Amino acid sequence: MQSALESEGALLLATRRGLELLSRKPRTERDLRAALGDAFRPIDIDRALERLHELGYLDDRAWSDRYVAAPRAQARGRSLLRSELKARGVSDDVVAEALDGRDEYAAALEAAAKRARSLRTIEDDERRKRRLY
Repeated sequence: MQSALESEGALLLATRRGLELLSRKPRTERDLRAALGDAFRPIDIDRALERLHELGYLDDRAWSDRYVAAPRAQARGRSLLRSELKARGVSDDVVAEALDGRDEYAAALEAAAKRARSLRTIEDDERRKRRLY
């Protein structure tokens, strides 16, 4: 059994490592948990993640909002973004909040415009329309 001092030390090390990882790039809780998993015990990881939440450094809601607002996400539909967020371990309620108010029509127009530019070398109109659809 670990002493209180060893337990506190493990918490500090796990928290410090979590901060180092978060300083390199934003991560979801699941991503950070996986990154810390090899070096620390699950109980130490749980406590470190809780501390990072308290300090405001780990926030799946903020991460999801940034992800959805990123330029590469603008041409993606709600269902694709939903599956990408779920794959990163974001909860259903946070996904719903991040996608709330997202304009599907604008995303579809942007995707179609991008695809149409790549099809401009095709001379047959029917073939171009078929590929665009």
